[in-house]
This record gives sequence, C-alpha cells and structure tokens, in this order.
Amino acid sequence: MKKNFKKILSVLLLASMLAGYIGIVNINDGSVAYAKTNAQLAQEQADLLNEQKKLNEKQKDYDEKLKILAQNKADVMDQKAVLDEQMTQTQKQITALDNIIADLNAKLEIQNVELEKSNKALDSYYKVYKDRIRDSYEKGQKSTMNAVLSSKSFIEYLSKLEVDSQIVEYDNQLMDSMTVEINKIKDLKEGIEKNKETNEGSKALLELQRNEQKSQIEKSNALMKAIEQDVDAYLAKEKAADEAESAINKQLAEIAAENERKRQEELANNPNGKPTFPSFDYNGEGFGWPTPGFKTITSPFGWRKDPFSGKLKFHKGVDISGGGIFNSPCHAAVGGVVIFASWDRWGGNMVSIDIGSNMITTYMHLNSSAVSVGQVVKKGDVIGKVGTTGNSTGPHLHFEVMAGGTVINPMQFFK
Repeated sequence: MKKNFKKILSVLLLASMLAGYIGIVNINDGSVAYAKTNAQLAQEQADLLNEQKKLNEKQKDYDEKLKILAQNKADVMDQKAVLDEQMTQTQKQITALDNIIADLNAKLEIQNVELEKSNKALDSYYKVYKDRIRDSYEKGQKSTMNAVLSSKSFIEYLSKLEVDSQIVEYDNQLMDSMTVEINKIKDLKEGIEKNKETNEGSKALLELQRNEQKSQIEKSNALMKAIEQDVDAYLAKEKAADEAESAINKQLAEIAAENERKRQEELANNPNGKPTFPSFDYNGEGFGWPTPGFKTITSPFGWRKDPFSGKLKFHKGVDISGGGIFNSPCHAAVGGVVIFASWDRWGGNMVSIDIGSNMITTYMHLNSSAVSVGQVVKKGDVIGKVGTTGNSTGPHLHFEVMAGGTVINPMQFFK
C-alpha cells in the first residue's frame, strides 16, 4: 500500500513539474503555452536591456555621424553660395565687357565707313590732279608758248603763270588736308582697336575665371550629393535601429506585463505569504511632482513642431523646466521597480520604472542617475538629477507614462 502511495505521489510530482516547466495545455485551442520562471524572465529582461544598450550605442554613433554630415553639408552649401555669387558677379562683368566690345565694334564700323569715304575722295581728287599734271606735261613748251603769244603784255603772262601756280598749290593743300583727315581716322580707329583688344583680353581672363568657378560649383554639387547619400544611408541604419528598439520595448512591456500577472497570481494564491516580486502596484493614487519647485511646462503632451527637424511630430510626454533646474533632484512620481537606468540616444541618461498594472514611467535627459535596474523605489525617492543629455535643447525633464505599451498624457495623474 505504501509502495502504491509513493508511486502515485511521484506521478503527481512529475505532472506538476511538467506543467510548470514544460507547458500548460490550453483547453480551448489545444495549444501549449509555455510558462517562464521568474529567473527566465529576469534573464530575458537583462538580455533585452543589454541588447538595447548596444543599439543605443549604435544610434548614438549614427547621430554623431549625422551631426558631422549635417555640418559638412552646411559648410559645402556656404561654400557653394559664395561660388554662386562670385560666378554671378563674373558673368555680370563679362556681360558688361560684351556690351563695351559691341559698342567699340559699332564705332569701328563707323570709322571704317568714314575712312573708306575719305580714301575714295582722295583717290578721286588725286586722279584729277594726275590728269592735270599729265596734260600739263604733254603740252609742255607749247602751252608756255601759247601763254606768251596770247598775252598782250609781260604782266599778263606773269599773271597766267601765277594762276597755274595757285591751282597747283591749292591741289597740294587740299590733298594734304585730306591726308591729315585720313590719318586722324586711322589713329582713332587704331585707338578703338587697342581698346577692343584690351577688353577682349579682360573678357578672356574673366571667362577662364568663370570656368574655374563653374568647375568648383560642380565639385561642390558632387560633394553635396555624396553627403546626401551618406545621410540617407545613416538614416536607413537609424530607422532599422529604431525599429529594433521598438521591438525590444514591446518585449520589455510584455515582460513587465507578465511580471505583473505573475505577481497578482502569486498574491491571489498566497495572500498571506511573502511575494516573490516587490510589493508595488499603481492603485490610482495621484502622482507626486517629479521636480519640486519647477513646474513650468515648456512642451506639453501631443503634436508639436519638432525642435530638431522642424517637422510636425508627436511629443510622447511633457517637458518640465525653469530657471536653475539644471542638476536639481528628480523624484519618482510613484513607486515601482527600476527596469532601465542607462544611456538612450534620444533620452540621454534615462530611468524607466515599472509601477505595476502594466504601466511604466520614464524620466529622460537626466544629468546623472541615482538608481540601478532591479532597485525598488518609493514615491518621492530621488532617482537622479535633471540635465540636458541626449537630444535636448536645454536643461529640462521629459516625463513620460506608458500603459500597456502605449504612451498616455502624464498630466492626468497629477492631482
């Protein structure tokens, strides 16, 4: 009889162990829901937090690289703006020289016409002059004899000789005058051509300068494109890290929910015994203000213009600030167990507290943390000091409340 009792007891103990460590059959759908021990949940949480820390380090590195790329892009844009302005001014100078050269060409055309007219007039008069000289030469002594015989007196003969001399002198003076005028036109034309040559030389130099500026602008555009490609690559990495972090946060929330379920189950099954988990729970009491003496809300919960991107973005908590808040104590708004106390690329030094009922409070941008993971804190305990770490525009506390994995307005808990 005793042997049979021992066999039955052994079977019952084995069944109990299988139910606790192998799985519990769900009668409704026949599936097996594997129960995890407290140690397994703690180990999973530690592994997830370690993985999250590594992700945060990567994200911090990505942020630093993106900041450097943003500065490089700004520098290239400034340089390009200077080059664009220089090229604009160079083009204006080239256009001005084009106008001057066009005006000089017009003046040269006028002088060419005047020179051609003067040359034709001189050539025409010179032809008449040559004809007269030739006639005079051909007639020779006959002309002189005619002048002597046709003159009634010697005085008349001298008068005729004087007239011929005056005609020759007039011809010479007229041709000299026309030659002087032609030379003036040639000198003027030569001056215009030299001026044109000088301006064309200046234009050629400016065109070389413009081509160099254009080449520099093209290099700046290529560098800008390369920077933008790097930015896109890091943004893609950042997005992947964000998604991985979101998955980790979801798993951490599930672990917190499982911890809460098991705690409630343990309390229900053993109301007089000492629970395995810390005896905390959110029972609807009002939160304590986390920054006594500093109550200015600089950014409320909800949609706002992001101070970094300038785009509309949902603000998941409330920002509390005020003069002298930097390095002032940050208090736990409500009691619970610390589930995160480390660096976060957005939140900087950050503390998250599981307050029970599947709710988590988070304190971001701390200058320093005064708690560690697994530590139980009471309402009003100092958990760190206010700072401006992470993505922050100045000293403030970002206070956030999550219920069931969803952020909710923290202000509803302050009474």
